[in-house]
Amino acid sequence: MRTFETVRLDDIVERSDASNDALSASYAASMRAGDKFPPVNLSRNQHGVLAVCDGRHRIAAMRLLGLTSCAAVIDSNRD
Repeated sequence: MRTFETVRLDDIVERSDASNDALSASYAASMRAGDKFPPVNLSRNQHGVLAVCDGRHRIAAMRLLGLTSCAAVIDSNRD
């Protein structure tokens, strides 16, 4: 099942760190300028843990900007 939710960035488990990545910095600059980005794609396992499927650079950019939450499409069918 897929849902659209607003989630806290601190609740997302990331497999890799993109915070020092040039693309993340570029996304942060674009976000600061007002550009809109699509929601990130996450999966929620049977224990409720959220993992990134698509959007790690967007998440890193939001963290660089000091944001605390984001829009996400969540797939709850994955383990």
